[in-house]
Amino acid sequence: MSNVAAGQQRSSRATQQVNRAAEAEQRSRSTAQQNSAAEQQSSAAEQQSSRAAQQNNDAATQQRSRAEQRSRATQQISAG
Repeated sequence: MSNVAAGQQRSSRATQQVNRAAEAEQRSRSTAQQNSAAEQQSSAAEQQSSRAAQQNNDAATQQRSRAEQRSRATQQISAG
């Protein structure tokens, strides 16, 4: 093999290595972006769950309050 051909072969292998490294880096970035999107979705779901729990708590508190008011009104009528 001539020196020129050997040099071209080494250059071609080096180019392939650079390309493979760039592809691996691109895959890594893509995976990181997907992970970030999944974390954002998870965070949004947690926030929705938290809001739903708060609404349930508020509704339960209102129901208890109304029940207590009815009970007091009934007691007042009974004491009448």
